[in-house]
Amino acid sequence: MSRSDSSSPASAHRRILTLAWPIILSNITVPLLGLVDTAVVGHLPDSRYLAAVTLGATLFSFLYWGFGFLRMGTTGLTSQAVGRENDSDVRNLLGQSLLLAAGIGAALILLSRPLIALGLWLLDGSEVATALAAEYAEIRILSAPAVLANYAILGWFLGQQNSRVTLAILVLTNGVNIVLDLVFVVGLGMTSDGVAWATVIADYTALAFGLWLVSRQLTLALGALPARAACWRLPPMASCSRSTPTSSCAPWACCSPWPSSPPGGRPRAIPCSPPTPCCCSSSCSPATPWTASPTPPRR
Repeated sequence: MSRSDSSSPASAHRRILTLAWPIILSNITVPLLGLVDTAVVGHLPDSRYLAAVTLGATLFSFLYWGFGFLRMGTTGLTSQAVGRENDSDVRNLLGQSLLLAAGIGAALILLSRPLIALGLWLLDGSEVATALAAEYAEIRILSAPAVLANYAILGWFLGQQNSRVTLAILVLTNGVNIVLDLVFVVGLGMTSDGVAWATVIADYTALAFGLWLVSRQLTLALGALPARAACWRLPPMASCSRSTPTSSCAPWACCSPWPSSPPGGRPRAIPCSPPTPCCCSSSCSPATPWTASPTPPRR
């Protein structure tokens, strides 16, 4: 595809759709979870359990999304680091976000009793429903570090234009939650506390899955560093451009793994013919011919 084709409105629309559809589908699963919670708890003999879950879920929607900057801020900063092709900043941003999420989550657990009491007082439910909601909330608060860490992980992948990971994590979270709701409430005879434990386990399951995906991507990225370091030790370079034979390409065309590798994809280093210096690009492809041009590359 030529440069003009890649910047055409049709190409831009396809790119936006590719990024948007996983997020749209993942958001569809959220009300589905609420419907299942309502259906499961609504079949209990006493409506107070449904009122308690409603109060508790409202409290945590407000409380957790107050730290939504862990997702949105991480997305913005990561996308800037990806645009600069600064791999170390991409990795550091994830570490910083996870540490901040762990610290805030631990603080929420330590301060859980006054926070829950204040939140339920503001919601002003009935005395019986408030007592059950407090029991529900004391269980749900245990997942605070996992929820906030998941925000950071989702933001980190979104900043790399990898929205399919977001879909996978959210579908897993909601799927595990739905199954455990049925097991705990319908199968084991638990009430609102069973719904809370199902959510806690689902959040930590999603965190484990997200950390595995992060570890996999970092391992693949770090595996490409030796080849890229060998390129960078060569003399000052030219950047790469398309359309000319590979005989004029550098000894190695190095691809950054952050912007373009698909989920689970291995970062690629492409051998070219000597004797021109190394050139680096984040958009190369094994089938693409490259040549040296006078613009120095971004490191």
